[in-house]
Amino acid sequence: MTIAIQKASSNEFSLSNILVKSIFASRTYLFKFIGGSTKAEQTLVLAPTVSDNRFNFTLIEGTDITFNELGFYEWKLYEVNGTQNLLCDGFMKVYNTVNEPTTPTALNGQTYKVYNG
Repeated sequence: MTIAIQKASSNEFSLSNILVKSIFASRTYLFKFIGGSTKAEQTLVLAPTVSDNRFNFTLIEGTDITFNELGFYEWKLYEVNGTQNLLCDGFMKVYNTVNEPTTPTALNGQTYKVYNG
């Protein structure tokens, strides 16, 4: 799964069925983020809100954690209870704010939206 994180914003993302590999009854959720080019590692404990098998996380970039580089990161989610147990992993893209779409001159009666991101 790829997570999108916007700089200096509150970012919400959901993960499903993360307890398939769970081994602890009581757990803390620890994210590890590994920079794509630098391989620098950062960690963050996040508490989800849970609805059925859906775990909703909120990360405030710049407050909870600061990603110094734009681009791709690898992430890993662990449950922690004395030791770490890997639950799932994926990729993340950190980006600046997205500019409003622009509408270029119609071409053959067609209108296109272009997003700069």
